[in-house]
Amino acid sequence: MPNTTATNRINLRNSGNGGDAYLKDAVIHQYLAGLAFGIQSYSPVITFLNGEYYGILNARERRDARYLESNYGVSRKSVDLIKANQKVQTGSDENWQEFVRFLQNNEPETDYFLTQVQGFIDIDSFIDLYSASIYLARNDWPANNNAYWRSATPTGTGPDDGRWRWLLYDADSSMAKTGHETLKMATATGNSSWPNPDWSTLAQAKKYQGLAAGFS
Repeated sequence: MPNTTATNRINLRNSGNGGDAYLKDAVIHQYLAGLAFGIQSYSPVITFLNGEYYGILNARERRDARYLESNYGVSRKSVDLIKANQKVQTGSDENWQEFVRFLQNNEPETDYFLTQVQGFIDIDSFIDLYSASIYLARNDWPANNNAYWRSATPTGTGPDDGRWRWLLYDADSSMAKTGHETLKMATATGNSSWPNPDWSTLAQAKKYQGLAAGFS
C-alpha cells in the first residue's frame, strides 16, 4: 500500500456514500498526507468471494491500536483511542474527559489556559484536522467520523508524549453540498446531539477561539 511501510490489518471498503467512483475518500486521504493527523493508506484490489468475481474494493489500513503502533511507534497495548461521539474504541476516556472538564471550567484569556491545553492535545494535529475538515465541507462531522488517540503510558516526546492527536476517516460526505456552512457548524454552541454537540465544536463556548488566538 502506498505511503506505509507496514500494515498489520486492512479493511476492504466500498465507497460508502461517496458515489460510485470509489475514489473520494481515498483521494482525500492521499491529498492530506503530511499534515499533523493520521490518514489511512489505500490500494484498489480486485475481490473474489467464494471464487466468484465480486468487484473492485479499496484495501485500507484498519484504524485501531495496531495502526497506531505501526504508524507512530507507540505500544498497541497502552493507547487510548476514541471515535465518533466520544465512544471508547481502545483503552480509556478518563484523560479525555479531564480535558473536556478543563475546557468547561476555565476561561481562555490566560497563559495558564493555553499552557494546560497544550499539555492535553497536540495543537498542530487539532488545528490541521479541523481546518481540513472545514475546508472540505464535511457535513457529518465533528461528532461523527472523528477519531483521537493518545499514548496511555507516555515515556518520551513526539507521538509517545501522552497528548491527544487526531485521525482522519470516512470523508465520503466531503464536498457534497456546495452551500454547506461547515465553519458555522464547527463553531456553533448550545447543541447536545449529532452532528455538533458542544464538546466537539471548535467554539466550546468560545474557549477554542482563545486557543486559536493564543497559538496563531
